[in-house]
Amino acid sequence: MPNISELRAIRVLRPLRSMSAFPGMRRLVAALLNSLPALRNVVGLQMFVFVVFGILGVQLFGGRMSRVCRLTEFPVRLPVDATWPVPNDYLEQVLANASAFRCLDAPLLDYTDSTPGYSKETSPWRIPQDCFWPVHYSDGLLCADPYHAGGHHCPAGDTCGSNYDAFGNPRFVNERAMQDALHTERLNWGYTTYDNIGRALLTIFQSVTEEGWTLVMYMTMDASHPIVGACFAVSLIIFASYFVMNLTIAVISDEFQSDKPGRRATMSRMSLTWSARRLTADAGAQFEPRSPLYRLVTHKYFSEVITVAILANTVVLSLDHYPMSHSMDANLELAHFVLLCVFVVEMLLKLAGLGFRQYLRDKFNVFDAVIVLADLIEAAIIPPLFLGSSHKTSQTGSISLFRAFRLFRVFELARNWKSLRNLLQMIAQTVASIGNFGVLLFLFVYVFALMGMQFFGNTMRFDKFGCPTPHNVDEFWNGTVPRSNFDTLPWAIATVFQIITGDSWSTVLYEAMRGNDMAASLYFIVLQVILGDSILMNLFLALLLDSFEAAAEGVLSDDDQKKTSTLTKSLSMRTVKVSPVSTKRRLSGTHDILARSLKSNTRRQSLLEDRALCDIQDPVEISSTCGGTRNSDHICEPNVRHSKKLLDLPQQALNGPGTNHLKPAKLSKLQAFSGKSLYLFGPTSKIRRWASQLSTHPTFESVMFAFIAASSIVLALENPLHDPDSLLAIVLLTLDKVFAVVFLLEMAIKVVSLGFVMNDGAYLRSPWHVIDAFVAISSTVVLFAQVSTANGSIKALL
Repeated sequence: MPNISELRAIRVLRPLRSMSAFPGMRRLVAALLNSLPALRNVVGLQMFVFVVFGILGVQLFGGRMSRVCRLTEFPVRLPVDATWPVPNDYLEQVLANASAFRCLDAPLLDYTDSTPGYSKETSPWRIPQDCFWPVHYSDGLLCADPYHAGGHHCPAGDTCGSNYDAFGNPRFVNERAMQDALHTERLNWGYTTYDNIGRALLTIFQSVTEEGWTLVMYMTMDASHPIVGACFAVSLIIFASYFVMNLTIAVISDEFQSDKPGRRATMSRMSLTWSARRLTADAGAQFEPRSPLYRLVTHKYFSEVITVAILANTVVLSLDHYPMSHSMDANLELAHFVLLCVFVVEMLLKLAGLGFRQYLRDKFNVFDAVIVLADLIEAAIIPPLFLGSSHKTSQTGSISLFRAFRLFRVFELARNWKSLRNLLQMIAQTVASIGNFGVLLFLFVYVFALMGMQFFGNTMRFDKFGCPTPHNVDEFWNGTVPRSNFDTLPWAIATVFQIITGDSWSTVLYEAMRGNDMAASLYFIVLQVILGDSILMNLFLALLLDSFEAAAEGVLSDDDQKKTSTLTKSLSMRTVKVSPVSTKRRLSGTHDILARSLKSNTRRQSLLEDRALCDIQDPVEISSTCGGTRNSDHICEPNVRHSKKLLDLPQQALNGPGTNHLKPAKLSKLQAFSGKSLYLFGPTSKIRRWASQLSTHPTFESVMFAFIAASSIVLALENPLHDPDSLLAIVLLTLDKVFAVVFLLEMAIKVVSLGFVMNDGAYLRSPWHVIDAFVAISSTVVLFAQVSTANGSIKALL
């Protein structure tokens, strides 16, 4: 039985099943999947460009990026015992008399123009030798032959040479001796070459992500003509990176534009809710007493004074530095204390003038109160210096968090700065709309972190020579582990997030390849180039731009605000008389004003007009009876509540006519079965109806999501270094068996209910169910293989 670690990695797809529980995530993934046909053409173009540049790189730099400066003119013999690395005393003897240790009395055949009469089969280096070629380590760069153009030539007395002859034959038997010349971090451990199309494509993949592309350019400039290397690298970045790679975001953004109505309805509902709350708050403000303190705190000059204090607070904070003289520290603390007194007085005046309830209705007031309380706590714990405190700067580090709150006062400028307030409102709505992307990003990172632990866990350990440590206890644990690794879940998550952001991802790539083999590059290419940088990050950018545009359209104009404010004031001064009217009559008067105001916000005039009439079950007629009831509380309060109901009408309109009257349970009963499930259970089968009721019950879904979360935790706890006979390993294996059985049962219940593949709406006709089935079956196969291997019966299966 082959190693099943690759099969075990399939189990990390279990968390992806949770995406089906969130409608927003389903729409997000659906939009991404709908863009795949167009992305297929883009990917085809990208691969064509990569292959063209790869072939061009092989023609220009093939065989040139393995030459470094050597201490001798030719390879020399290894010691008799072929030890590596070569002892220093032996190397000194070689350098003292290199001719006595010459490896092979034959031409080097280091360049294609110095090989007349030879071929790959007749080259004297066709048979590897027990030799090595001493490297000038202090130089550390690629080199060019002194008789050819190149950006770097070896010092006098050194020779520029390669461990391969001009035909690609390796010169040496010892694998470490072959890798020694390029096995340095400065040369990317020898993986950055254009010697064949595979290595060339890997180098191009790294360059188009703009990670370390300048190092690749310098290497080509050193090994070949500088102008050729620079032109090749710049052309690759401009055409392949800036132009071709950015076609992905154009395709994804276009797909979002085509799916705009559904998302715009969501953004409109959010904007309507925000507007209704603000109108209700304004309506409530009509009944607050007009005391002198009220007039003071609502006066424009009062706001201007507070604005000046906020700006002064920001300037004082910017003067803080380290180290700072004692007098400067005392002066800044005095300024902080004076400003704190100003903000405390402001808060007390507003509480007295507006009242507690009206004060809390403004979120800026709540925000200011939190900052003031944090400042008061700091002043109580560490009094200012001018009050006799003897604290030292080094002792105030634990309270620095409270001081950081002061900086957030600058956001209070949005209270009177209309454009900034609208911008913050749009940002808030945008953040709320892209919450589903945050969940998708977390699942993406989590799944690839678990997958990385399965592939590379405890494999990235290196000795002092940069080579993988042997798998024995002493040397393995004495190896050096890079900071970015997949040994534990937290570090795996941090490493995956680092890779998808593109920061030093090639370094992690080379370390994984050193610890494993070239196949490790596929994981990083898929993670960084294909999914992370090209699709996931571009999906976020397209979603952000689209959501921000929708939020900008949802901000009320000045004229709309005036109309809705007039409506609120009118409603607060009138009594209402409710009487039945015909459902065919359109709402008139003040309701038309509100409808026009909100229609300009959503730009969906016909939808609001049609649905607002359809959703009203018992329309009301508003009379304009007005009398001396303005100061009567028992009349005014019902008017405010009635105005809230009117403000809710457009919200109901956007939800669609009639849809709110059908509960999910009723909708499931309306679904008619088609054909026979598994050719056994017909539409009237009690077993099939029971399976349908069970699989569509909310509790069933909640239980399954709990099992998914638990299985994800178990996957995170697994470690290849666990003793198979330990209690933890046994418990985890048992839980894996339980989860496999549970997921198979879930799959069986849904197959009985929906049918397997032939029926309309069958189980495998849903991509979400395909993921479920793939994970459940693969998990079962892995567990069966593990148990069979442990029992020694695997040979019978083969």
